[in-house]
Formats: sequence, structure tokens, C-alpha cells
Amino acid sequence: MPRNTATLTEKIQKLEEQKQSLITKRKEEILKIIEATGSLTIDDQLLASILLFLRDDKNKNHLIHNELKSYLPRKGSTSNKRDTPSNKAASA
Repeated sequence: MPRNTATLTEKIQKLEEQKQSLITKRKEEILKIIEATGSLTIDDQLLASILLFLRDDKNKNHLIHNELKSYLPRKGSTSNKRDTPSNKAASA
């Protein structure tokens, strides 16, 4: 019986090693896809566009402006939970 336990333990260890190897390979594949599609550049461009939108005085009363602004931490607030329109709707 002890031999079977040792064999099972060895099989489990080999499977765990294979799993880790597959996870590493998958991470590399995902990174290659992100680099090939330029996804990081898209995120940078989106962030820059949002910042330009928020800085434009014409957009001060825009719904999206107010929604994004609601995610900013309030001055003097120590709470991590923000009082956003989404949270208000969820708690109602």
C-alpha cells in the first residue's frame, strides 16, 4: 500500500509541474496577443482621451463627467467606499 501512495504523490507532483508550465505558457501567449494587437496603446489613448474630456470646460455638466468625477476620493474622507451613482442605485 505505501508504494501506491508514493506513486500517487509522484503523479500529483508531476501534474502540478505540468499545470505551472501550462500557466506560464498561457501568460506568454496572452502577452504576445496584447503586444500584437497594440492593446496597451489603445488603453493609453483611451486614458488620454478621457483626461482631455474631463479637462474641457464645456463638459463640466456632462453626465459622463459627473459619473467619473464621483469616483474621485473626497477631501478629508478616509473611507474607501465611494458614494457613486452606481452605489446609490445598488443600495436603494
